[in-house]
This record gives sequence, structure tokens and C-alpha cells, in this order.
Amino acid sequence: MNISEKERKKYIQEIKRNLVCNNEQRNKFLDSFSDNMDDYISNNPNADFAQMQKELGTPEEIAAAFLENASASNVKKQMSFAKWIAAGVAVVVFAVILTLVIEIADAHKQRTGYFSEVITEEIE
Repeated sequence: MNISEKERKKYIQEIKRNLVCNNEQRNKFLDSFSDNMDDYISNNPNADFAQMQKELGTPEEIAAAFLENASASNVKKQMSFAKWIAAGVAVVVFAVILTLVIEIADAHKQRTGYFSEVITEEIE
């Protein structure tokens, strides 16, 4: 076999990184793809990694094909969740910045405050 286990694992990892879906769908797809890759390797024992990638596709092409076939609602659901997370992070960052600005302004007031002194004298 001309395709090393290291190359095989790296190929699967690159595909995994390019998939935008939940873990259940990702694992199901990767298991199926891994079986297909094993079939290719056993049917083409003299093939090297470049030939296999040419036949099966680049990780980006494989992920794109998966997304084309994935149900739109699952992809939208995953993207929606990511947007909610991003919005939550933005709100927290905004709250922290606002708190810091208020604290800095308050500290500045206290440091540069003023006082007044009333002098009273009796005039004779």
C-alpha cells in the first residue's frame, strides 16, 4: 500500500475541518467516507496519495459536495447557532467596555475633583 496511515488520517482531519454541520452528521459522513476510502485503497493497491486525492477529491471539494447534499435546515440551524454565540460574545464585550469606561470616568472625577473653602473674617 502506497498510502500511509499518516496521510489517510491527515486527509480525514482536513475534511473534518471543512465540514459545517453537527457532530452526529459529521461523524456519520466521515465513517461512510472512510469506508469508501478504504475500498479505494484495497481496489487500487499501487495508488499513491496524489492519485487517491485526484480520484476522491480534495478535502474542500468533498466538504462542498457534502454541503450541497446536506439538508438546508440543518446547515441553517448550525449557522444560526453560531450567530447567536457571536451576538452573545459581542454583548458581553460591550458590557465590559461600558463598565470600564464608567469606572475610568468615576476615578477621573475623584482624582481631579475640587473643593471650596469659605473664609470668614470679622471686619472691625
